[in-house]
Amino acid sequence: MLLAGHQRRCCTRVDATSFRLVPTEWRYVNEGGANVVFRFIGQESSTLKGYVLRIRKEDVKGATPDEIVEFASNNQPTKSGVEYVQVAKAIPVEKRFLIEMNEILKDSPRPTHRKANLHLELPYVMLLPNIAFPSIDQEPPICVELKPKHGRCYKENDMVHPNKRIACRFCLHQHLKHSQGKIHSLSRYCPLALFSTDRSSIASALEALIATPQNNFRLFSSESTFGWDMAEIRSILLELFLQVPILQDLQAMHELDVLDVEGMYNLSQLHDLLTQHNDKEATLGSLLKDLSPSTIHYLILITGGQWQDVSLAAWNQLYQQLYHNFMVATTYKDCSLLIAIQRTTESSPIMDVEHLITLSSGDLFKCKVAIVDLDTKHHKSIGHYYKLDQSIALHVTSDSKTTCTVSQM
Repeated sequence: MLLAGHQRRCCTRVDATSFRLVPTEWRYVNEGGANVVFRFIGQESSTLKGYVLRIRKEDVKGATPDEIVEFASNNQPTKSGVEYVQVAKAIPVEKRFLIEMNEILKDSPRPTHRKANLHLELPYVMLLPNIAFPSIDQEPPICVELKPKHGRCYKENDMVHPNKRIACRFCLHQHLKHSQGKIHSLSRYCPLALFSTDRSSIASALEALIATPQNNFRLFSSESTFGWDMAEIRSILLELFLQVPILQDLQAMHELDVLDVEGMYNLSQLHDLLTQHNDKEATLGSLLKDLSPSTIHYLILITGGQWQDVSLAAWNQLYQQLYHNFMVATTYKDCSLLIAIQRTTESSPIMDVEHLITLSSGDLFKCKVAIVDLDTKHHKSIGHYYKLDQSIALHVTSDSKTTCTVSQM
């Protein structure tokens, strides 16, 4: 979890050696397909007050908590100058603790479609601060979870599957999911609108998310959402995104993928071929013959033109950087934003991490924003992403009406 706007000198770290995790001090809060979240309900004086545990479910593949924390710490957005700080911590646990937490899970009021147990062999769980504001007066605060995804509509001169020039990846994927029965209807949301920086387009994107949320928009409250209406929530989010450049920061992380998965897959095949050679001083020009036009195109793009003169040693370094950037971009394309909102009468934020939003009505709100779900994607191969990408692109037929919900951005 990366908190936006937090000054590094103010970050309070929880010392993993200063406490012991006790299962009875944790209560089930919510869960997704991969993880279950538990809230601390122990003593008010405990250093764990205000924290939650995120525990992986059984049979879920992916990065471990310690890998996720390390990834997010080492790959933070930097474009806008907004301060981000890693506030998650990987905590070592024993199997007995996980077994007892699993019993608590079994006795919890879970959604009917969620039945998986916890992963009982995990060496770590993730400890996170609960960024929600405390309840005051008659109106409880709320949290919004928003998954922006990634939108890019390719141009005529981009070397990609032609169907990827028709609409952005998200909108194309909607049609494939619909045909597979994974969604009942198409979303009205398009990431191109949200990332546009245009006030009216962002407002339209938020309205579409609220109207057709799927798994891209969720509201949480410790009590109820009484006193809040969706138009007000949309207005708060609109002003927040215009004031805090977190969407621009996310887009900059998306753009680390400079080749698209088609180009990355092409060069990964070339890299596999080059691993057969041991002479690190040999040049690509001496090692490679009869390359396809697409491969030459990508080599020119990443080397500035003189790819034949690149040594094998230099190529290995270049490819590893491309691979790393692709995986970072892929992770950020699938992250979520967690936004805590509370009505206030204060004229300025109380904490560095809080952002003050003023609506045209004069109403004031405090907001906290965090980037979450930064589960690094290194466990999946380039081939996996290429296969999914082509499935999405090939699903579009010549008579298809597939298009983005925004025509031009």
